[in-house]
Amino acid sequence: MRLLTLAMILLVCLGRAHAWEPAKEITWLGLGEKTPLKLYIPSDYDAAKKWPLLYLFHGTGGRASTSMFQSYTHGRGFVIVGAPYALPGKDSLSRAGVLKEIQRIAKVRQLLLVKSLSLDQRTYVGGFSKGGWMSDLLATEGFDTLSGALILGAGRIPEDVGRVISRAKVAPARSLAIYIGIGQLDSNHLYSRRAHSHYIQAKHDVVFEEYLTKGHRPGKPDAPYLSQWLQCQIISPAGLEGDALTWWTASLAKAESISPPIERLLFLKHVQAAPFSKFVPKEKRSSLSKKLSQVSRHRSLLSEMDARRAYKSAQKEEESFRKSSELPNLADSFKRLYMRAPKTFFGQRAGLDLLRMEDNYRVLKRSRQNDQSTDAFPKLPPGLEGLKARFAHYDELIRSR
Repeated sequence: MRLLTLAMILLVCLGRAHAWEPAKEITWLGLGEKTPLKLYIPSDYDAAKKWPLLYLFHGTGGRASTSMFQSYTHGRGFVIVGAPYALPGKDSLSRAGVLKEIQRIAKVRQLLLVKSLSLDQRTYVGGFSKGGWMSDLLATEGFDTLSGALILGAGRIPEDVGRVISRAKVAPARSLAIYIGIGQLDSNHLYSRRAHSHYIQAKHDVVFEEYLTKGHRPGKPDAPYLSQWLQCQIISPAGLEGDALTWWTASLAKAESISPPIERLLFLKHVQAAPFSKFVPKEKRSSLSKKLSQVSRHRSLLSEMDARRAYKSAQKEEESFRKSSELPNLADSFKRLYMRAPKTFFGQRAGLDLLRMEDNYRVLKRSRQNDQSTDAFPKLPPGLEGLKARFAHYDELIRSR
């Protein structure tokens, strides 16, 4: 009788383990560790289909959660796991920590499959801030089931900072889908640009998106590139063609209503680089190239394009910096551009970069990467905060549908 009772209890427990409830985050001790994981089953879950796994890392001081990415995915398309770090504290981002995470992800996948959760072979990693740094390291190392990474509010950890993983790998075994999202005023902006350059060089499929006027904050669910990138991961190319064409047509119509030539030009470039653009017929994309050519010849853009060249040059200089004492001199390039062309789009952009660079300088000075230099960050011109209005307007223009 006792054996029969135990057998019945075991069957009930197994049944519960297999009864996945869609659209709900649950606490799961699947790894047998004291710190639980969070597990979210998508609202459109169907056990007859296979689903990709999105494995998330939290920021410094945070806890395992799936809520942020539930909002990004609108609760659909991905089985989401929010996980604590395999190794605590400063060891999280060490080589040992990264390799431990790869082992844990494989273990989590296997346990979920054993419990009859219907997963396909794809794994995506993601996170904001510290979670973004970890996602970058995992994408660099790569592993068998990794299909892509969402790197938010982070980028490439400098070679000489901390005990990070070796950066020897350049040529990937296969192309990964990489999304990098960063606030325009985030002190990590430089490192996200470095990540973008690295993944382009390594021939990954990269999408880079800025959250205009935002600091060290995650993007909103309506960030255009983020929303499109996620859809591209879960919907077949044939299934995306209709939505992509509808979006494309509406975007070009909106472009005609934008008066300032520089904003129209940048809006069209934004459309051209969007994830959906690759699913638009070639002849339609050719028409956009013609529009770009026409707009770029507007006489008012001479000063704007001059400012743009100076801005790109200043950015390139900044990307070469290695220690905090170099930032004051690098900031001078942005300051000169702002003082010379304060009414241009890129002159104003350079002014906001001064705020971002000053923030980065303070962060580095507080950290162990402080080189004890007595150099001070240059005095900022007055009124830089007031520049945000133009970029907030442009951000609304991009996000509105």
